[in-house]
Amino acid sequence: MNSCAIIIAIIVLLFIFMGNKNTFSSKKGKLAVVFFGLMRSLPLTIDNINENVFKILDKNNIDYEIFAHTYSLNKPIYNPRSDEINTKVDNDSYRLLDYENILIEEEEEFDRQINYDSYKRNGDPWDNDWISLKNVIRSLNSMKHAISLVDDTYDYVLILRPDMIYNKFNINDLSKIKENNILIPYYHPSGGYNDRIAMGNLNIMRIYANRFDDFLDYSEYNSPHAETYLKEIITRNNIDVEKISLIGKRVRSNGSIPKWDKELF
Repeated sequence: MNSCAIIIAIIVLLFIFMGNKNTFSSKKGKLAVVFFGLMRSLPLTIDNINENVFKILDKNNIDYEIFAHTYSLNKPIYNPRSDEINTKVDNDSYRLLDYENILIEEEEEFDRQINYDSYKRNGDPWDNDWISLKNVIRSLNSMKHAISLVDDTYDYVLILRPDMIYNKFNINDLSKIKENNILIPYYHPSGGYNDRIAMGNLNIMRIYANRFDDFLDYSEYNSPHAETYLKEIITRNNIDVEKISLIGKRVRSNGSIPKWDKELF
């Protein structure tokens, strides 16, 4: 083999190596896919989640399991801000997820345990009679319980909402996970960081998912706004942030998509 052929062969090998370098390998460890919050529209989103998330993980031989926490509701949803006026939720829709483990909590029972007034010292960020604030507190509690199901055998965590439809998951985003960074969406930061999707190693994601623990203290001196609170937690813990292209459009319990989500993809 002449010197020119050797050089070409080396270049080809380098390209192959660099191409594989950015591809996540299942040998790196196990992935926990964690869902939190109401399954209010899962019958409408599950096909999309299967196609654009789970099928991609399966195709790339990722070792993953699904975990979830949700609420059962004894009454319809009432939230004028999201155009959900007395819409009913199927409490059995969680069965559509092929989960490893799930916790189901009765929302009214949780509400009885929480003193919502104690979070109201610095005003209502959404100005909707505290409805959205209550939903933020419920979602933070849900995420805390969901991450508690993930044991130390899992190396990475992807946190998603069940009430969203997604663009295609980029498998190479898994290779961006480092010891001290978190991957979050670039869109709808709302003055802080988007809090609907996140991915990172288990230690970082436990910090992210246990934000419920400090939210009351935060609200004592700050407006209890979800996205700005997330930014505070990430900054306080010196976590590096990397933006990813995974996008989720929220689907309400009545099947509608918020107008500010419709043009995301």
